[in-house]
Amino acid sequence: PVGGVASALRVTMGRFSKDKRDIYYRKAKEVGFRARSAFKLLQINEEFDLFTGVNRAVDLCAAPGSWSQVLSRELVQKRRKAAAAAAVAAGDDGAASPPPPPAPATATGGDAGT
Repeated sequence: PVGGVASALRVTMGRFSKDKRDIYYRKAKEVGFRARSAFKLLQINEEFDLFTGVNRAVDLCAAPGSWSQVLSRELVQKRRKAAAAAAVAAGDDGAASPPPPPAPATATGGDAGT
């Protein structure tokens, strides 16, 4: 194959220094996402409002787990405010570790009382 496209697809997150220059790579590391793809799911949700009315989600082929992290944050934490139940299940035949539990919901700024 010509160029670095094929080899870039085989590279895991953070192996080459050029990856560390990518803004979404750095931002994912800063906020604790496992991969930069979490931001793509957030962008898709923002544009198409995918999670409205969703209480349960299953993430198949979940490695490395960043989409499960987003689902957990978007579904579980936001349902806490509404006192509604939500669940996220993720599975993969690879060696993905489970996403961390969602952070406790807090009322800050304009979110208080909503």
